[in-house]
Amino acid sequence: MTSGNTLKSDFERDGFVIVENFLDPSEIEAARADARAAAAVLKPDPHRPDREFWGVLSQRLTGNDIDRPGLNAIAEKPRLAEVARQILGDDCVYGDQSMQVYLPHLGHRQSWHSDTDPDDSPFFYLTMTTYLQDQTRQLGMTRLVPGSHHAPIEKSFPDHDDLPGQAAADVRAGSLCAFHSLTWHSAMENFSDEPRFVVVNVFSCPQFSRDRAGQYYGRMRHARGARRSGRPTFDHPTDQGSYPWPQAYDLAQMPYMANR
Repeated sequence: MTSGNTLKSDFERDGFVIVENFLDPSEIEAARADARAAAAVLKPDPHRPDREFWGVLSQRLTGNDIDRPGLNAIAEKPRLAEVARQILGDDCVYGDQSMQVYLPHLGHRQSWHSDTDPDDSPFFYLTMTTYLQDQTRQLGMTRLVPGSHHAPIEKSFPDHDDLPGQAAADVRAGSLCAFHSLTWHSAMENFSDEPRFVVVNVFSCPQFSRDRAGQYYGRMRHARGARRSGRPTFDHPTDQGSYPWPQAYDLAQMPYMANR
């Protein structure tokens, strides 16, 4: 088992850590069966214009839709809170659980983004994703850019392209990825014949819990600009309902690379 000190130092350096064998085979099977049942009611959803614009194409289930024993067991698993405490401290606060579903043959993927906005620093939270299937390029997997939580990105770049220095979480079923909400990440497209399930749990430091810092939740940075709960922030509206950043990066010159 990785020591708490190593886990925390790796997280602070890279902005994410991978915990393999987080779930055992029986837990994986129970969670996967419940994920399939929860997703069985989903129908192809016409992509909303804002999600089309941002390139965030997946379906998110919350609350009663995922209130099933196999999925609840992930949130209730002591090891989940233990990892969060190793990273954030013993007084960290649990937020909520959701599940991202990437349906097959519908172009489901998520473009490059951070879960919070660096303008709100030091506010951040811990995003913890649990994978119920082996992650592959065919099924899709999470891409992250190590160290990108240290350097705010102020210019646009391609929504879905591979980025210099990226790490792909091509991990086995039952693995956990815990990442800083300022770490740039994306979800690759699902080209398989089955839905891809990602269970998401959130923890934060107590001063950044939703009831104390709710004004920051829903603000995030995206490869195309700034977002609030999926919508553009209208500092400089355009016909597309966004404000493009004035310059684009050469992918070989991404700003965080100088810090590596």
